[in-house]
Amino acid sequence: PEAKGRGAAVRSFMEIADYLEADLVILAADMVPVEPDKFRTLLFTLMEPIRHNYDMALGRFRRSFGDDLESILFTSPLIEVFYGSLISDPHSRIYAVSHDLVENLLQELKLWNNVVYDYGIDPWLITRALRWGKRLCEVHLGDKSSFVSKDKMSYVFKQTIYTLFECIKRDIRFLLSRDSVYQRLDNWGRAYFPEYKHEAIPIDADDLLLSFRQNCAQYQHLIKSILPERLADRVMEGLVYPEASFSFDHNTWAKTVYHYLLAYSFNEEVPRDDLMMSLTFMFDGRMADVLCKARTDLEKEAYKGGYAAGGRFGEPPML
Repeated sequence: PEAKGRGAAVRSFMEIADYLEADLVILAADMVPVEPDKFRTLLFTLMEPIRHNYDMALGRFRRSFGDDLESILFTSPLIEVFYGSLISDPHSRIYAVSHDLVENLLQELKLWNNVVYDYGIDPWLITRALRWGKRLCEVHLGDKSSFVSKDKMSYVFKQTIYTLFECIKRDIRFLLSRDSVYQRLDNWGRAYFPEYKHEAIPIDADDLLLSFRQNCAQYQHLIKSILPERLADRVMEGLVYPEASFSFDHNTWAKTVYHYLLAYSFNEEVPRDDLMMSLTFMFDGRMADVLCKARTDLEKEAYKGGYAAGGRFGEPPML
């Protein structure tokens, strides 16, 4: 793909940091402008762990329920299962990176030119640091709401699928040989959060369910060729059952992701773009299931322990 968007910008920043022999801070494009003093405080907060021998500091926000279901239901559990570390907010798109790690990443990027572009750069940066055994920590940056349109959500999710599946495929020997130890990242500093006001869910579960049904119907043949018969039938039931009976639970979703990863890695006859598009539309069904169950009792579903940050450590991953 053509080099453009966030991936190309981040690569340019890394090349500049490498030339200057400097550490690097990467910020999200949707950050709300802040006063100069607050901006300096933000930079200092992100850079402080790098000065204390961490290789990467990841920004972490406290979010409203429904704000970042992609992290909760896909990216965080997939990284935890395969790379052994729970990343609370993998799509914050805010990092501090040491100069030594910048050099390593630039060298590695030469082997990933056709994979890492636009929003795919973010999961790639995290998995490379974990793959190399670098020291990572998370920095609490307060509250944030970053609701995006359905089209952009699908666009980012599709790129996340591509990058994570490709990383897992290339890292398979390392992943099979690593110790079966799962851990949280270190938390840098201590956050004092004010009382949090939950926001209404801006994503319409009915629209997600409609998208799931309309689009997955077009990929029925592909879905049935990838999933085992009973699992495929379970997914296909969602196309015909009435809304009140609709379900796409975590067990069905986890098994679906697993078989899609296998197909991506070992079945070259499956068109990659169709594979990613069909999984993206099935994710609409998974989100619809979660939001429908949360609709009647948002307070109860949104914040149980650390659920807002991606699930409590030690509980089954919510793929």
